[in-house]
Amino acid sequence: MTNPLLETWTGQFEIPPFSQIQDIHFEEAFSLAMAKAKTNYKKIYSNKDLPTFKNTIEEMEKADNDLNKVSRVFFNLTGADSNIERQNIQLKIAPQLAQFNSEILTNSKLWARVKSIFEDNDKMGLTKEQI
Repeated sequence: MTNPLLETWTGQFEIPPFSQIQDIHFEEAFSLAMAKAKTNYKKIYSNKDLPTFKNTIEEMEKADNDLNKVSRVFFNLTGADSNIERQNIQLKIAPQLAQFNSEILTNSKLWARVKSIFEDNDKMGLTKEQI
């Protein structure tokens, strides 16, 4: 069984395929998306190259794309069309998401890279938007 939450959405405006999404898909999608995001962030903070906007900030922007995609669908559905199963899923994943976010926000290696970019931004030729 494929999980429509983890597939590329090819419909008009890349709208989620709601007719294919079932509540059973969410836990797996959250689990796999969080694992992928953790791997992506680890690649960023383990990078031995000097921190740059491209290899740190831009990569952070993309690191949890799948998790954001799953979260947007799930929390929009739970807000607009909740049911007992979705509420139970929410109770289960909320602490997992909180832990994931805490791990990222308190990761000293990751934030040392961000701090380095911030402190050296005048030497990097960054645009106003990047700064």
